[in-house]
Amino acid sequence: MSDSRRGLSGDTLHEMRRLRRLLLGLRLWAWLRPSDRQALLWWAVAAGLLGAAGTVAFRYAGLGLQLLITGSTGDEVAIFAGLAWWQRLCIPAGGGLIAGLILLLAHRMGDRKATDYMEAVVVGDGRVPVRPSVMRSLSALFSISSGEAIGREGPLVQLAAVAASMLGRLRRMAPARMRLIVACGAAAGIAAAYNTPLGGALFVAEIVLGSIAMETLGPLLISSVVAVLVNRTFFSDEPIYAVQTVAGPSFGAMPFYILLGLVCGVGAHGWMRLLRHSTRAFKFTRLPLVLRLTLGGVIVGALAVWHPQAAGNGMSVIQDLLHNHNQAVLLLLAVAVAKILATAAAFGSGAVGGVFTPTLFVGATVGALLTAAVALIPGAPALDPTGFTLAGMGGFLAAAANAPITAILMIFEMSLNHQVVLPLMVTTVVALFTARRLGGESIYRESLQSGGPSLFDRELGELSVADLMRREFLQIRPTARFSELAARLLKSRRAQVLVTDEGAILRGLIRLDDVEPYLKDPYVAETVLAIDVAHENIPALTPATSLAQALDSFARSGHDTIPVVEAGSSPPRVVGVLDREDLYLAVSEITRRSRARAV
Repeated sequence: MSDSRRGLSGDTLHEMRRLRRLLLGLRLWAWLRPSDRQALLWWAVAAGLLGAAGTVAFRYAGLGLQLLITGSTGDEVAIFAGLAWWQRLCIPAGGGLIAGLILLLAHRMGDRKATDYMEAVVVGDGRVPVRPSVMRSLSALFSISSGEAIGREGPLVQLAAVAASMLGRLRRMAPARMRLIVACGAAAGIAAAYNTPLGGALFVAEIVLGSIAMETLGPLLISSVVAVLVNRTFFSDEPIYAVQTVAGPSFGAMPFYILLGLVCGVGAHGWMRLLRHSTRAFKFTRLPLVLRLTLGGVIVGALAVWHPQAAGNGMSVIQDLLHNHNQAVLLLLAVAVAKILATAAAFGSGAVGGVFTPTLFVGATVGALLTAAVALIPGAPALDPTGFTLAGMGGFLAAAANAPITAILMIFEMSLNHQVVLPLMVTTVVALFTARRLGGESIYRESLQSGGPSLFDRELGELSVADLMRREFLQIRPTARFSELAARLLKSRRAQVLVTDEGAILRGLIRLDDVEPYLKDPYVAETVLAIDVAHENIPALTPATSLAQALDSFARSGHDTIPVVEAGSSPPRVVGVLDREDLYLAVSEITRRSRARAV
């Protein structure tokens, strides 16, 4: 043993070894520590994993319940086609009854209103309550598994957003960051539901966030990719509407794609009005919630007795339209009417679910019917049914959701056929402008507007540091030894800690860079106190400080976090901290909304 260590007691040697481990941890942390934006991408990965786990669990639960209810699993249309007429009638009605009872139980438990993920993102706090969301998803599970004509993407995305919201609350994220993490969860849910990583990210960016800036789009893309990779581990990696061939675009076909866009724009406007009138009609009956959902199930069942294609969300019917081009026009029209009425009944009754896939179905039907109608005209050019069916899906979605970029990318990813992109662009643009001419409301308008005024709806000058600061922060005593300081820095996600006296009196701030000179020699480090390495002349904000002044303080100081002190307190007492990235995210969203209102 060296002379420098002879005579040291066992406790001292143990403390030295502990300090060496802490110093090694700090060196690794200094080398590996991500920046704020890099850390956000890691949280996006976590949100993608959690979102994918929720969607996989829901899909397997749905298959199990479907097997229990109908005796088989798979395509709802094929299952209902093999059932007796009374089974087609009773199964959706029974599913509606149980779904209504679950919602009634949720209301009795005090869950009067479940925050939709869109509302949580738009309002900006990012808090999606767990119990109401789980209860609504359980209700949706019975509706969907019993053949109700409603999409499963609604509960899938809601569960993914709940998981992301729980992650944000666990990490005590600020509102702006929490909002983005919940959006990442939602993107993961959509991407996993449709096997569309680009489309999932763009859906949330364009429709929910209203911005495709890289600061927000980057994390959304990461979450979507992670979710799709996990989903492909358990389910097929094939595109859900894969097609072999689509005729290349030609000038002769373009007028008909323009006509398709006009029809989709008008049709989407009528589709949204039908869904809203259906909701009002069910409310007009003044039936209790349970009976409304049961009545919706009875209507779906009765339509399924007429045409089994009325059952389910319409995914298999779209696949049939893409591959079977020999259907009679009258039969195709009858199926379309049955499916549209079934979806309106399910949606209007209050069944929990989505309308994304049913909207795609209506668009696919419009495209197929237009192709069939043109074929009846003597001398008309032969149109490609597959291309027009896909273009109809994209045009109808763009018009209904006010999201042309999302529509183009999602239809491309669902089909993975590049030939459809050019005519799809023409159809979606024409459909969008036609729908806007007629009113331009989004099918998601109610979800996007249901949350009331948001923190981010206010003008920049109306907000202060108090609206964005975190009230939890790491602090350490000035006389703390280096080993305690090292342990605190390892716990800090910002790799910095405030030095405070009793009563949270601010004495300084220590960053990881400040302790690096001591990381190689544990004997020297052990003689250092926290106050010895602290920056004592640091900027501080007050809760009343404007966001413009806060931005200036960050620009001048270069700090990632600035303490917030009680106004007028002497000596200054810390009441919170403000993070640079949280401020930038909030200012970006406030500015975007302000510009949108001015347009």
